[in-house]
Amino acid sequence: MMLNTNRLVVALILGVAISPFVQAQLKTFKPGDVIKSSEINENFEYLEEQIGSAGDAASAQCSATQQENSVLIECSDGSSGVIAGAGTVVVYPEGVMGEVPYLSYNTGDIVVKDNNDIVLAKTSDNPSCADIPIELTDSQWPTAALVNLDLSQEVAFSSSCVPTVFFLENDCSGIPFVEVEYYLIHLPESFYTPNPERGRESILFSSKRRSAGITDSSYNQALPCESGQFVARAMPSIPYTPAPELLNAAYPVRLEQLP
Repeated sequence: MMLNTNRLVVALILGVAISPFVQAQLKTFKPGDVIKSSEINENFEYLEEQIGSAGDAASAQCSATQQENSVLIECSDGSSGVIAGAGTVVVYPEGVMGEVPYLSYNTGDIVVKDNNDIVLAKTSDNPSCADIPIELTDSQWPTAALVNLDLSQEVAFSSSCVPTVFFLENDCSGIPFVEVEYYLIHLPESFYTPNPERGRESILFSSKRRSAGITDSSYNQALPCESGQFVARAMPSIPYTPAPELLNAAYPVRLEQLP
């Protein structure tokens, strides 16, 4: 709704003295504005208060009443006037905000514990194919994983995905090379980690195989060696010896957030 303050001249003609301060307190709107009903009501209440006080001074009692988009002013001496309005009045349903609930929760590191309550590692934010990826180094890579093997009631430790590794020799012997630095390499009875001091280079390899690894909640064995010619942009790896607690974790492992 638009309350045209220029129409207050009507009030002056009727003998209602309204000071310029009233205009400063009224909310004014432009044609086409979407106006809240609460804003209209505040204008009505303020006008009624000001007109009443002015009426006392002039020995006249006046009141202001809403009539659709206008304000009807009626005084005890029989005089009356209308302050016309313009614009659109839209009333929106309003909900009730409740009280803010008190919540207490931990915000510390999320770690993996085994059944003996041994903290094995922090969880990792690096890309992973596993449900429980863990960090192996302070630099937060590469990423390994732990999984509960329910049938055998054991815990498997392996790569957090199943990366493909490449070899210069045609029988998958020697140092493995990897294209992605995020994942631990798990070959039969041996582990490797990407060498952080070497970047990736385009190399012609003579064999490749898929590393063992954990995807979702499943442990996957390493695939057999595949000979041939393979071009890959890769980096060499270095041997890695996991901590005994990771290799011998007590079933089952679980996640826990520290305080």
